[in-house]
Amino acid sequence: MDVTDISVLHAKLATLKSIFRPSSPTDDVNLFRGRTRQIESLLTGIAEIGQHPVIYGERGVGKTSLSYIARTLYMSMHAGEALSVRVQCSDSESFSEVWTHFFRSFRSEVEALDKEQREHMKDVVERVETLLMFPDNDELAVHDVVEALSLIASRKNLLVILDEFDRLGGYRETIPFADLVKSVSDDLVPMTLIIVGVADNIDGLIQGHQSIARNIRQVAMPRMSDPELAEILTGGFAAYSEKTGESLSCDARTAASVARISQGFPYYTHLLGGAAGAEAIRDGETVVSQATVFRAMVRAVEDTSHAIRSSYTEAVSARADAQLVPTLLACALAETDDIGYFSSTDVANKLSEIVKAPRQLGHVNSHLKRFAGDPIWILEERRRGERSIRYRFRDPLMKPFVLIKGLESGMMPESYA
Repeated sequence: MDVTDISVLHAKLATLKSIFRPSSPTDDVNLFRGRTRQIESLLTGIAEIGQHPVIYGERGVGKTSLSYIARTLYMSMHAGEALSVRVQCSDSESFSEVWTHFFRSFRSEVEALDKEQREHMKDVVERVETLLMFPDNDELAVHDVVEALSLIASRKNLLVILDEFDRLGGYRETIPFADLVKSVSDDLVPMTLIIVGVADNIDGLIQGHQSIARNIRQVAMPRMSDPELAEILTGGFAAYSEKTGESLSCDARTAASVARISQGFPYYTHLLGGAAGAEAIRDGETVVSQATVFRAMVRAVEDTSHAIRSSYTEAVSARADAQLVPTLLACALAETDDIGYFSSTDVANKLSEIVKAPRQLGHVNSHLKRFAGDPIWILEERRRGERSIRYRFRDPLMKPFVLIKGLESGMMPESYA
């Protein structure tokens, strides 16, 4: 392969990587797949004064991507007349620190406007800086933020996104935000605040939300359905073909297989789709098959989050027990309830299938105790009395990774096919 061929190949792979993006959210409406109901709910909330959406769900289900799509659609609906400010909350941030962060992002958004609009916003920027950065009582109050947001909204349609809200300093730190939502709603401030965070329900995200129930639009983000995940794959390859003029597709069976492995998480569909597409492009194939996906799994494992790979390795690395790997795979294959918990009996049954020999509860329980204890913590427990213990993966993204490792190693039971 000469230099020209290498250059062409890398251009193709770069196009593919712009479509399949496991490590970054999707902000291109044309590449966003599924989530029709959530988009409609979000846009309805944005359109109504006094309504402020709260997007919540497990880590890795696409909450941030949904907020980016909302931002894109909002800006297109208010062409030239809107301002959108996104704040990514950090560990242990306080209410005051979040709005300091907001001001810096707001100033950057204004600086990106054309000269005429910058001049139009100049006095607002100065006043907002005084309100948020130099509050009267040296500690930022809710009314300071309300006044700042009102000033901005008097000049521009305003959308504010607070992402990774669950990372704030503590549950009590969320109380001022509930007060803020109530204040901007009661004062009819023409702006929308979107809160995004990891939580099983809204109770786990914002304290005091009961008092603002009529002002919050809850947008729950469940795991994606298999058809939605399959659409990410088929739609992604179609987008690649359109951008490059070179055909690349996959059959329905392959798309369904990738969706099944992904376990509802678009992260893994993007990871496997990108790896399999790259494998096909390198080999000159125009159709991504199940064989292509299987070959790509080694690369996908290498590209998975370092934290997940490290946790997996630590969990199964015990010289004295070679059964840890199949037991962890059995955990990933076990039947679960609605919130992801499984029993040791379910694990024992799956482990017996994997190793093709009976495995007793005592054997399984010692492994589960290891996985759920210090320093591994790959599983978490839910106890109902001393003898009734159920488990689930602490990081839900671990389960698809364990399945990929099982497929890669050829350890999957026949029932999985």
